[in-house]
Amino acid sequence: MVSHEAVNFLLVFGATAAIASLAAIGIFQASIDHKVVNVTELDQAGHSRYQRKDAATGETRRRPNVIMLLAEDLGYGDLKCMGHPYARTPNIDSIARDGMKFMSFHSTGKTCAPARGGLMTGNNPSSMKYYYGDDGFDINNMLTVTELFHNSGYRTGHVGKWHIGDEENMKNGVYGIDYVKKRAGGESDYWYKDETVYDAAIEYIKDNREEPFYLNVWGHVAHSPIKPKEHLADMFDDVKVKKEDFGKHFWPKLKLSQSLN
Repeated sequence: MVSHEAVNFLLVFGATAAIASLAAIGIFQASIDHKVVNVTELDQAGHSRYQRKDAATGETRRRPNVIMLLAEDLGYGDLKCMGHPYARTPNIDSIARDGMKFMSFHSTGKTCAPARGGLMTGNNPSSMKYYYGDDGFDINNMLTVTELFHNSGYRTGHVGKWHIGDEENMKNGVYGIDYVKKRAGGESDYWYKDETVYDAAIEYIKDNREEPFYLNVWGHVAHSPIKPKEHLADMFDDVKVKKEDFGKHFWPKLKLSQSLN
């Protein structure tokens, strides 16, 4: 468990869903707008601790922590809070209920790497000369959101799927990321592969809670088929699928799915 005090902003996106390409950068800019004056302090170890002071009230507060959860191939309609008739996503729904739900943001690409490229750089994928899924952002001379946070005194981390450059370059320091950990899981736990990703994320939060941090948490579900654990599958025993609950554009896929049982 992680206390909610350790997390100030939690951004949840689907790589092919309605997402905010500049949302993370927008949160960063909001913390340094004209009403906020940055104050740098040094602790006994000499580490910088960035705080912010409200120019109107004079109140000094620590700058917010930011976590970006990226779900692979999560459609905008795949969540209960977005109207899915059968989905049960209470934790994500609570984030939408208690936070802010974006209704008019769109992905920079409908496939994996283009969507990630937009989120990391705020640029349209077609503006990059080289395919960053393999070649990365440096060769394209693109500034990343993690570099912005890193250069402003944040601890920065990334756990989970990569696909924003050659995995040989997936190491601490790339794109201004202090800590990089893939944690994809081995073949033995392939079906439950995101558990190790979120375990690594929780570990990172606990280890860095004393300083402002930014963290990418990029999962693999629902990009690939999964075999859910039995107690989770049992939660849907009462579901009776009716095609009338879905748009007509989905009926052919539903018919195919039913034919395959």
